[in-house]
Amino acid sequence: MNILVATNDGYIFPTKVMLVSLLDVEQTVTEFNVYVLCSELKKESTDSLRGLNNDRMHIHFLRVPDELFVNVPIYKYFSKEVYYRIIAYSLLPKDMERIMWIDGDIAITHSILKFYNQSARRVCALCPRRRNRRDTQDYHAEIGRI
Repeated sequence: MNILVATNDGYIFPTKVMLVSLLDVEQTVTEFNVYVLCSELKKESTDSLRGLNNDRMHIHFLRVPDELFVNVPIYKYFSKEVYYRIIAYSLLPKDMERIMWIDGDIAITHSILKFYNQSARRVCALCPRRRNRRDTQDYHAEIGRI
């Protein structure tokens, strides 16, 4: 399973939580290749993510040149990393058939395999729809217990 995420030094902890939750939920997946889009990470941050490397998870850092996003608007809740998905295709291996973008602040609570493996011929992007308000309420209640 190929996973794509963008992060910066301020978002390492949530990104790690997402990746650990993915490992915990998807016990049947034997290999995760996680591609981390970043422009500049401190050594502590890269070491922290590399600490997740094991026989099932392999972390790959893809450096995004800073000059590509010098003039993009950056707001309180949107860092330059939100723009990285626009050019991700140019940084990923050319022979890659499928990859799933997961925001670093997502906690994986149920299997994503069915969604990941669905037919996507001639499609460059798929996104799930929120089923109902109750799902969101259950999720927030669950997070409150952590």
